[in-house]
Amino acid sequence: MSRARNLAGFSSASTNAENPVNIRVGYVTAIAYYGDASGLTGISGGLGTALSDNLSSPLNKIYYTNANLSIASTIIVDPPQSASAAYTQYTDIVMQGGADLIVGDGDTFIPDILGIGTFVDEPGVLSNGNGKVRADNYTDKLGSGAAYGPYGFVTPVGVAITVGSGTSISSPATNTLALGTNNVERLRITSSGVLNVPAGIGPQIRFENQHSVTTDAAISTFDDANGVLVCVGSNYFFNSSGSETRYNTSEESCAVVLNRTGDISLKTGGTSATATTKLGIGTDGNISISDGNLVVASGHGIDFSATSDGSGTATSELLDDYEEGTWTPASVDGTIGNAVGKYVKVGRTCTVWCYTAAYSDNTTSNVIEVGGVPFAAQSSDAAIGTAMIRYVNNTNGSTTLYSPVGYLDTASLRLRVYQQSAQGDQNYQTIEHEDILNTNTSIRWTLTYQTAS
Repeated sequence: MSRARNLAGFSSASTNAENPVNIRVGYVTAIAYYGDASGLTGISGGLGTALSDNLSSPLNKIYYTNANLSIASTIIVDPPQSASAAYTQYTDIVMQGGADLIVGDGDTFIPDILGIGTFVDEPGVLSNGNGKVRADNYTDKLGSGAAYGPYGFVTPVGVAITVGSGTSISSPATNTLALGTNNVERLRITSSGVLNVPAGIGPQIRFENQHSVTTDAAISTFDDANGVLVCVGSNYFFNSSGSETRYNTSEESCAVVLNRTGDISLKTGGTSATATTKLGIGTDGNISISDGNLVVASGHGIDFSATSDGSGTATSELLDDYEEGTWTPASVDGTIGNAVGKYVKVGRTCTVWCYTAAYSDNTTSNVIEVGGVPFAAQSSDAAIGTAMIRYVNNTNGSTTLYSPVGYLDTASLRLRVYQQSAQGDQNYQTIEHEDILNTNTSIRWTLTYQTAS
């Protein structure tokens, strides 16, 4: 009877949620289980642990799971093939000591399946850990995006991160970053910030800028047994054979080329024209202009202040002007039938030449004066030059002239001719219109004067 009562009690307990019974057997099979399961161990956690054991309390329907799932020894996540993924509601996986978390080949493991985690770890949990998570592929929990590293990813010195096929990012030395392609290091940034391209990577380095839909500018090099060429160009670069090349043959191009011979070339080219050297700086420091002119802005020029000075007082050592051209001589009285004038100005020094003939006035006693010189003169300076005269009387009525000279009046900017009044006379006198003999009379002046600016 005792056994029958115990069996009856078991039967009652198994169908009545309010009739608890303590059963100590290896396995229990039942149609349903009742209770909050808070005391059970060794089974899946489901949504988590209820905040209350009281079945009538709302807190019994609110659950929690600790933030960290600690793994003290190496485990392999390998769900059955019938499963789509393995998962946990824990937000953070904490590897203890040297433990590894291995995700099986072709399997998926999703932490924080409920999506309630944060990116904040428990302070100190991961410090000095040597654990590893090993898997062939890492994605976000949806399996369609990149994995997130809230604190970055750390690799040991000398270990590379492979990106794609054959490309890599590594730290070959402390505080050093290296980039590689085709399994070869191509670029390195040293701890001091120096951008370095290692030797032996090939004959050429090229940095290109994409303009619109075509490449337009580049920094390129070419290295062979003769040395290294370096080019900074717009629509201009060295190709892998060392040839000078344009991206777009219908556009302008220009470049600065550092030659292996130690000189520098400046190249330019117009539309549809290959850039050619226009200016060069040789190893001797000389600057050569192969084509074109040196154009200097107004007020600027060539500064010779580095040269030694004379014993006088220098007022300027800037050569800031050069000009040459023609001017039209004009008589103050009457007209000139034939008049030609030329000049050359270097800095503030101007030399004028003129030829005058066929004066209409050959009767008045007015001094022969010719105006029209191209530049104003420095008023404090007198300008003396040469004068060649024919068919003119001197003041004594003789056709012989004594020591004629050209003279520029710097105040009126008029040319005159002076002569000695007679042989041995120490005074100079002007030539006047009445001294002209006939229409064949002509005067040629050459003189140099200082301009006002």
